[in-house]
Amino acid sequence: MSTDVKKRDEVGIVFDGRQITIVALLAFVALGWALLQPQLDDSGTIGQTRYSIWASAFFLCVALVLFLKPAPGPLVQNLARLFWVAAYLLCMVHNYISVYIIGDGTLQGSINLLGPTILLGTAVATTLWTADILIILFGPARLRRGLLPIAIRSFIFLTFLMGMTQLRSGPVTSIGWGMAVIVLAAMVWHILPTKAAAPRVER
Repeated sequence: MSTDVKKRDEVGIVFDGRQITIVALLAFVALGWALLQPQLDDSGTIGQTRYSIWASAFFLCVALVLFLKPAPGPLVQNLARLFWVAAYLLCMVHNYISVYIIGDGTLQGSINLLGPTILLGTAVATTLWTADILIILFGPARLRRGLLPIAIRSFIFLTFLMGMTQLRSGPVTSIGWGMAVIVLAAMVWHILPTKAAAPRVER
């Protein structure tokens, strides 16, 4: 491993000008769409929660596809982390609108809106995702490369999938299953070349 790669790996996120500009621009466009589209279709704050979680799911899907790449280079790894952080921030916008605007910021209001099961799942997922972001930004390299981030990201993905396909109806269900297909396809795509590239033993 080169000295430059090692140096990059010791830092959770390298704030590369080109990469962060692209991801930030995409995130701002997604956020603007999530907040303004409901004004056009008269869906109000409910629409804002819907579109913001769709936007978050898009960034999450891209991040997971990049994370799944075997032995990713520092640029791919950094881009995956930037998309992951963007997905987190968009999800926090979704949570804020749900809890503090629609649910009036109280525990009872949140329970009435989401139900105790969904609220608990959301709280656990948010806590774990926040922990993962902190690990990316400030954690040691060995922890970022360990099993904990993989477990957290798998849980976040399953939480999104469950929420979008089992607890909702309409277009969000198709989006949820589409996200699952893309992530699973990326997993298979990255596994097959590895097996195909395995050296043959001459007899």
